[in-house]
Amino acid sequence: MWMPPLPDGVLDPPARPGLRITYADVDADALEAHIRHYYTDRAALEFIVDGDDVDREVRLLAEDATGLLSRYGSA
Repeated sequence: MWMPPLPDGVLDPPARPGLRITYADVDADALEAHIRHYYTDRAALEFIVDGDDVDREVRLLAEDATGLLSRYGSA
């Protein structure tokens, strides 16, 4: 199965010890763009969302994630 590329800098050694946590923007458009940036293979997206209307499903995923981030906070 195809996997998305690793984010930039993920393999760089940390400047200091500890856990680094990042949050996505609370914006469905930004989240959708992020999904599409890493999952560029349409067939992989079709498999992941398990549906025929990939564009609609990706948009719904982004909107759902935005709702969760808004509800539970992003910081």
